Amino acid sequence: NENWLTGPISTWFGITVIDGRVTGIDLWNNNLNGTFSSEIWTLIELNVLWLSGNYSLSGSISPSIEDLSNLRQLGLYGVELSGGIPQEISTLPNLFNLEL
Repeated sequence: NENWLTGPISTWFGITVIDGRVTGIDLWNNNLNGTFSSEIWTLIELNVLWLSGNYSLSGSISPSIEDLSNLRQLGLYGVELSGGIPQEISTLPNLFNLEL
């Protein structure tokens, strides 16, 4: 979509940045393909991670998801998840919307 890799991250389509930190990734149904990076689980200020509907996207949920204590919404429906769902996902204190 718009502005990818051409300017500041805050101008990239589907990315929300507050105070220089990525707080939202909302790329629902964007025809993404490939593997999402395991580094996504290091974005500790993330509130929203919504990648649902990207049927050619794959990856796994790292146990380090427990570090995303601000995560409120996680959407990975339709993504080719490998491995299991780590039990650490149940420790996220602010998670209220989960689609796997």
